[in-house]
Amino acid sequence: VYHTYSNPGLYLPQVSLLSGTNGLCTITLKGLDTLRIDRVTAGFTYTLETVCDSTFLQVKDTSTAFSSIVQWNWNFGDLTTSVLPQPRHKYTSSGNFTVQLTATSALGCTNSRSVVVPVKVYQTPVVDFSYTENVCLFDTLTYFANIQSAEPVSFTRWLVSNGVNVSGNSLRTVFTQPGAYSIALVAGTQFGCYD
Repeated sequence: VYHTYSNPGLYLPQVSLLSGTNGLCTITLKGLDTLRIDRVTAGFTYTLETVCDSTFLQVKDTSTAFSSIVQWNWNFGDLTTSVLPQPRHKYTSSGNFTVQLTATSALGCTNSRSVVVPVKVYQTPVVDFSYTENVCLFDTLTYFANIQSAEPVSFTRWLVSNGVNVSGNSLRTVFTQPGAYSIALVAGTQFGCYD
């Protein structure tokens, strides 16, 4: 006798043997132990938090099982894994990553779910400029910004310790007092990433 259980649950199997004309004689054989039929359905939801130079994926396990989920195996699609129930994962590059969860129940049954997660990482621009260390008073100096950025740059600001504060890709200044001065260049993208 064969039977396939279509739903999870606890079952005490029994079979009825019929004999005689029209099955008038019936013998019922009852099972000695309860069968535990499990079904696992892996599932999860996620949220993304984007900060400069990385994006964080927070997953929430929504897996179900007739027994209980006791093991989680996550693959984040970037050669990293986790066994935590609800891990937080950091991506440092943009792309479409296939996130997979394999959930295992207390009875050893497994099921997997995969979701393609589009990740965008906004990079911090890298700024530099060339300068002359020793100059004479009242010389006009021009500095040019060298900004490397994956995203459009929407902000540049030159800050000089003599009080000069200007925006743009170049700085023209004159030092009227002797001394040591510092010059800083700050650049930012439209996504709020600054160097």
